[in-house]
Amino acid sequence: MRRFRQERLKEVLKEELSKIIAREVEFNGGLATITDIDISSDLENAIFSVSVFPQDKSKEVLEILRKRQPWLQHLLAEKLRIKHMPKIAFQLSNIA
Repeated sequence: MRRFRQERLKEVLKEELSKIIAREVEFNGGLATITDIDISSDLENAIFSVSVFPQDKSKEVLEILRKRQPWLQHLLAEKLRIKHMPKIAFQLSNIA
């Protein structure tokens, strides 16, 4: 049951955070796509892997996401209204 909940949470987090980022975050010539999410087994932490186009904007986009993490966390929690919202973090995707 826990595995099903973890997979469902990954789907919902990816979908909703993708919408929030597309609507609320400006990247000045860059485009960010969430490619994967790694959620801890206790559902306390969620690390979002982000792919950036063009790649030369990767560090800039990642910095913007990290600076806005608390605000994005708040918007996501407000939207989902789940009992225990995982703490979110961002990393660059390994996909080339």
